Amino acid sequence: ALACARNAVDNRPAIDLAMSDNNIPVLEDYLARFECTVESTHEAGDHRILMGRVIDFTKAPEHVMPLTFFRGQLGTFEHNVQV
Repeated sequence: ALACARNAVDNRPAIDLAMSDNNIPVLEDYLARFECTVESTHEAGDHRILMGRVIDFTKAPEHVMPLTFFRGQLGTFEHNVQV
């Protein structure tokens, strides 16, 4: 998660990508993945907003836990345990 949150493109660590059945580069590790084609782009100051059309959706197996970010820290959810 933090690999994509950096300002300097040249300093980003390598991210594992694969090619989907739709020939789109996708993340190897994911909780949910939306594959899209670009429908339009919009200039917004020093940003460009891409509008996409979803062509495929894949979700991770049920046992994969989501990543959380709270007060500057990464974490995961924990199941409630009866004591």
